[in-house]
Amino acid sequence: MSLKERLLNNPRGTCSIPEYLQQMCAIADDLALVDNPLSEDDLVLYILSGIGPEFKEIAAALRARDTPISFDELYDKLGDYELHLKKDDHTPSLSIATANYTHRHNRTSPQSQSPYGNTKTGRQPGYLPPRGNTSLLGRPPNQQPSHNNGSHTVSRQINQSRTPTPRSSLYCRFCDRPGHATNECRKLARFLRENDVQTMHSVHSPQFTTPTTNATTFHRNTSSPWLFDTGASHHVTSDPATLLSYSDYGGPDEIHISDGSVYVDDIILTGNNTTFLDSFVNTVDHRFSLKDLGPLHHFLSVEVINTTDGLFLSQHRHIHDLLHTFLMTCAKEVNTPMCNTSTLTLQDGSSLVDPTPYRKLVRALQYLSLTRPDVCFAVNRLSQFMNSPTELHWTALKRVLRYLKAIIHHGLYLRRRVPLTLHAFIDSDWGGDRDNGRTTTGYILYLGSNPISWKSSRQKSVSRSSSEAEYKAIANSTVEIMWVTILLYELGLNLPRPPALFCDNTGATYLCANLVFHSRMKHIALDYHFVGECVTNGTLRVHHVNSKDQLADILTKAIPRQQFHQLLSKIGVTNGASILRGRVKKR
Repeated sequence: MSLKERLLNNPRGTCSIPEYLQQMCAIADDLALVDNPLSEDDLVLYILSGIGPEFKEIAAALRARDTPISFDELYDKLGDYELHLKKDDHTPSLSIATANYTHRHNRTSPQSQSPYGNTKTGRQPGYLPPRGNTSLLGRPPNQQPSHNNGSHTVSRQINQSRTPTPRSSLYCRFCDRPGHATNECRKLARFLRENDVQTMHSVHSPQFTTPTTNATTFHRNTSSPWLFDTGASHHVTSDPATLLSYSDYGGPDEIHISDGSVYVDDIILTGNNTTFLDSFVNTVDHRFSLKDLGPLHHFLSVEVINTTDGLFLSQHRHIHDLLHTFLMTCAKEVNTPMCNTSTLTLQDGSSLVDPTPYRKLVRALQYLSLTRPDVCFAVNRLSQFMNSPTELHWTALKRVLRYLKAIIHHGLYLRRRVPLTLHAFIDSDWGGDRDNGRTTTGYILYLGSNPISWKSSRQKSVSRSSSEAEYKAIANSTVEIMWVTILLYELGLNLPRPPALFCDNTGATYLCANLVFHSRMKHIALDYHFVGECVTNGTLRVHHVNSKDQLADILTKAIPRQQFHQLLSKIGVTNGASILRGRVKKR
């Protein structure tokens, strides 16, 4: 009992934090020797109770934690806070600019303000803009903000000579982040405010009037108002004496201030219930300013053509612009995007070319592959040489433009009435990359007969067998299938049967069906358990398909012309020349 009384009645006094914690640990060890051990949480509570009033701020914050704190972590935090208190004893007291308190004019008392907006107390009025990316800068007397495209522009000259004080040397002992002191920590202030703990600063702080929250409203006669924006990376003020530390500003003297309006890009609304769509538009229109753009025709350079059987998505204008930009309008056409008789490598012996136009064209083709899965593999393969392209790489990239010129009117055709089923084809080109031996995998996911998702990518690690490479492809495509299944479920569409996945590798198919884990599969254990769980639960079906019927071949390798055109229509890419001509006639 005497040992526990020592724990309760053992104030820190003038001892340092290490000495005090050592005393408390010694008492706890004595209790453990007499078969009455003390838990770590109880020891922390005893320490916080006797640590002293100067540590009450951090003690209150530590008590408000959701998770218990260990003794080692408590030792570090209290030691750092003690060093901070000692440092503050040698720091001159300065008035700290804060975003919690501001002062503004009293509009109902004209006697209390001067012609320039100064109050009798001599304080400058301030504004507290809302949190976000909005910046607010004070302006000199008699200067009005100018309007510029829905935003305010304010100019100001800063000619004061200042001695820069780096804030990088400051370190918060509460949130463990550099750039500010503990007494400036917003996280600590929030903890104290939530737990109704008043500090010495908050007790003696004057009560100011409520600040305005309109970031675009200025008083007519305001002289150098303050900037209070806690979300900004740099705070700006007209009086350097109000800051704990400051540095010279090397940026432009003109600052743009948002007027609070929010621009939302075009939104596509579609559905089979026009009443619900009209109700949704009216509801949103009450809160935002909307403009009805009519039926969908163009969206992000994708032309959408409505037909009786479905939708035709075309990017022929984007292709035409690319041909014109890269001077390929008179180039000779080809039937495939890549040559299947040669293989591209990083070091092919040819000279290097300027990477700027190469990268520009690759990025443009990557956007084109959103509606053209036939060029997905070619774009993925050529994007791997963006760092140092050569003449052969540039020639291969221009070949893709020549192929697109030949079928410029082709696009993706999505049919209306299709069965509500999900099935995917996956394939892999084992060790197809000559530079590092990695495998190229690809999948294409169908909703009914419409392709809705496809991808061609290189695996992140080298596979030691074709079955391993194919199984990794199955695992990656299963993730996409499960995501689409959950999305359809949240939209209220329940699939009549589980999704099907078609693979042309017999070994990988057997691995999905046989739930016995093999010792040689430890390096793909996560993929194995993930796919095995989906198959066991009945949420996925894995079937074998003949290599001749594998539709994902077009996403993993360069294939001959005849096979390429046989797969072209099966992946949804069709000739829309007649549809485009019909659209012109209607106009």
